[in-house]
Parts: sequence; structure tokens; C-alpha cells
Amino acid sequence: MGVEMEQDGTPSDPPQSQTSATLTDRGRGPAERAALGEDPRGSIVRIIVIVLVFIVVAGTIFYLLLN
Repeated sequence: MGVEMEQDGTPSDPPQSQTSATLTDRGRGPAERAALGEDPRGSIVRIIVIVLVFIVVAGTIFYLLLN
């Protein structure tokens, strides 16, 4: 029950099965893929940028309306 290793000595991750990859891909709608992308790290960056833009735009609107 050893861990499989790459040639450089790092542990290798077992490849995702084709069925699992297909179900994951089909479980995400086109709008979700368009908004979040395919890469999880890119998704987090996009979410943070969208939240910051929303805060700035909404804050500016409220500031201008209440002055």
C-alpha cells in the first residue's frame, strides 16, 4: 500500500476517471462555466474581483445618492 511517486520524487495523484470528469463537467451549467471558468484558482480570483467591483459600484451609488 505504498504511494506512487513521480520521477522527481513527488507523490503522484491518481488520474480522475473519465466517468467522474464527465459527471463533473455535466453538473456545471454553461452559465457557471462562463462565470467561474474551468480552473478552480481562477474561479476564486474571479469571485473576489466581482465582489470588489460590486462593493465599489454599490458604495459609489449609495454615496452619491445620500449626499
